[in-house]
Amino acid sequence: MTEPVVLYVYDLSNGLAKQLSMAFIGKQIDHIYHTSIVVYGREYFFGGGIQSLPPGMTPYGAPIEKVELGKTNVPREVFVDYLDGLKQRFGMANYHLLDNNCNHFTNQLSQFLLNVDIPKKITDLPAEFLNTPLGMMLQPMINGFFNQNNNAMNSNAMGNPLLNMMNNNNNNMMSPFSMFNGGGGGFGGAVNQPTTTSSTTTTSSTIHPKSDYRHVHSKIISKIPLIMNYKAVLFEKGDIEPVATKLTEFVKNVPAIDFEEYQKKIQTIQPILKSNDTNIAIPIDLIKYFGKLIEIENLTNQLPETNIFPVLELIRFLMLKKQSFEYFTNTSNPFISIFINRILISNLSKSSELIAYRLIANCFSSKQGIDYLLKSHLDATIECTTKGLHSNDKVLKRAVSTVAYNLSIFLNPKQHDDQIISLVSAIQHTLDSNPLSEDPEIDFRLLMALGTLVYCSDSATDIVSSLELNYDKYNQSVEKNQNLIKEIKLLLSTN
Repeated sequence: MTEPVVLYVYDLSNGLAKQLSMAFIGKQIDHIYHTSIVVYGREYFFGGGIQSLPPGMTPYGAPIEKVELGKTNVPREVFVDYLDGLKQRFGMANYHLLDNNCNHFTNQLSQFLLNVDIPKKITDLPAEFLNTPLGMMLQPMINGFFNQNNNAMNSNAMGNPLLNMMNNNNNNMMSPFSMFNGGGGGFGGAVNQPTTTSSTTTTSSTIHPKSDYRHVHSKIISKIPLIMNYKAVLFEKGDIEPVATKLTEFVKNVPAIDFEEYQKKIQTIQPILKSNDTNIAIPIDLIKYFGKLIEIENLTNQLPETNIFPVLELIRFLMLKKQSFEYFTNTSNPFISIFINRILISNLSKSSELIAYRLIANCFSSKQGIDYLLKSHLDATIECTTKGLHSNDKVLKRAVSTVAYNLSIFLNPKQHDDQIISLVSAIQHTLDSNPLSEDPEIDFRLLMALGTLVYCSDSATDIVSSLELNYDKYNQSVEKNQNLIKEIKLLLSTN
């Protein structure tokens, strides 16, 4: 089920920019933009932190424009988890008039939900201002103010000492800077909030570097849009009918299974799996039935290993539904961990191993699945990923490279440094040994994983710098891989 994503665009100057910009800054600017994202029936915006209200209820008045950005397949609960990960970067203390405002926030959400940017006329406005004589003169003062006051930001820009100094004439709305303030914080300003102070800096190991605006690489995020993607890659497509047909063909030859009961279950589950509703109710006994089907001793004894894969594929379809996903990623359920271990001991057919890796990749669709892997089975997941990267099967390696990328998004160097080192080394070795023409998508996902880990981890940066990946061979690769190489090089050159 898709959800429409709409960008609400406001003019914080209430028309003054269009009237006065040429006189004050020597350049015609029609609007001072504030934006929000409307999705899942709420309006999300950066104002004194991440906030949401019913659409049209924000304090910015009526939007001057509503831009339909597209429709997203991202489930609401995944979006909410993603927002939670952005709280540090888009907290009130990290607001910056030019570098981290509400338009950066909405652009980040648009990238996550749709992989598209908001209009450039909005994101480029601060650069337009800085290219004016007044902007060039004020930039050092602006940067100095926000850098010194990150722990005591008043999100009402009119209350800032810098702005008071600049607005010391009696007509605030006629001062050069107040036109860009609009009473709400300048380019994508924040909602008026009481001043807050903090004598401590959060150092929790749960803050991921990509969400930490103080991270060394945060200053170049606008130049590395590919690497700054946060969205896990999932295996969601497929046709349930041939899977059910093949499974029925195998099951009817297993005396240990009540075939009449099985037929009722498979007929009941198919319309559920075909539904686009990820929150569709599924009887728990139905979920357990198919979960236990593969565990039946007689099934694994009487069927060749090559015939197990339809059961796994059906579980993959089941795990695309919220209720089933929560069942299989519950820490008390060993189902997925069993198949991780079977990969490690080479106890799966090629078809079953492929689907097992896709199951692992799909665990990254929500927090519970991520916790299942990273808190309970991380070392085994890293080991089976590095093992899979040595495969000569391109289809299998694409699934493994997807797991590697998903891991890179959520591994935190403060908690997982050893695992990051293992993963980076395996990825670098695979990239060096892969023929360029093997599969550009494999290269892309592994390069994305490598770039993400370099962004986050000093250890990853040291390894990649010392091993000297052969970047030149990607000069003949697809355009997105060439662009990704440029981003990785930029990361390695930024201290």
